[in-house]
Amino acid sequence: MKIRVVQIWGFLMTVLGWIFVACTMAMEGWKIASVGGMGGSAIIKVAWHWSSLWRKCFTDSTSITNCHDFPMLWSVEGYVQIVRGLLMGALSLGMLGFILSLLGMECTYVGGKDPSKYKKIFTGGWCHIIS
Repeated sequence: MKIRVVQIWGFLMTVLGWIFVACTMAMEGWKIASVGGMGGSAIIKVAWHWSSLWRKCFTDSTSITNCHDFPMLWSVEGYVQIVRGLLMGALSLGMLGFILSLLGMECTYVGGKDPSKYKKIFTGGWCHIIS
């Protein structure tokens, strides 16, 4: 009974980890900068530049936002490309760990009751840890 609880708990943690990585890719505020302020001007103008992995936006003090997607995959800085690649690799490994953990659980009988189920759950756990 303890083994099933641990396996189910590990499976749920795998799913949550995969969801968190997917949410990280969709976040908008990866890089935020503000320009302007009170600096001796009679009119206070502030502008915010912010960008994600997929687009860049500009918002001014009148709350008008202008966004544009990056035109090409390689038209961004090197660190953004590295982060994109790492997150996509983590999503792929997380999905593989999810599938292997599901197939390796004792309560699933897709592969039968053989020692290879333990190898599947072990490999799925390592895929999750690496991702």
